[in-house]
Amino acid sequence: MPSNLPRTVIDGVYARSGTVRSGLTAVAGFTRKSRLLAKADFDQVFSRSRRSADRFFTVLYRENRLGYPRLGLAIAKKRVRLAVDRNRLKRLIRESFRDIAPTLPGIDIVIMARDPAVTSNNEMVFASLTQHWQSLGSRAATRTPEQLH
Repeated sequence: MPSNLPRTVIDGVYARSGTVRSGLTAVAGFTRKSRLLAKADFDQVFSRSRRSADRFFTVLYRENRLGYPRLGLAIAKKRVRLAVDRNRLKRLIRESFRDIAPTLPGIDIVIMARDPAVTSNNEMVFASLTQHWQSLGSRAATRTPEQLH
């Protein structure tokens, strides 16, 4: 973390001041709280979700009642053969999510990679994810309470 930023300790993790929402921080690690962990959580997103897609990623999402976003990664070996490529994509997705999480509504998100994501550079991946985050934030914010579940 750059030393010129003001730092605050939150749950034992240093974070930029003013970036906290519901216990999530922009520079904190990808904590258990911000992950989809259980198969049931993934199944709910896969069965009842909305979709955002481009040539690099398919993003499935649905509202949750937790008040903060959670991320699940489904990067298939069939689409991304080499472990080094899967790990690079997962690292980039997690980093992008950490940066935007404080601004997202309470939604569960599952990201699946498409074939072109493997050969794309990091800037293209970040640009794609930024568009998805903006889309998710605006779409989820326009849902009515009856549409949540």
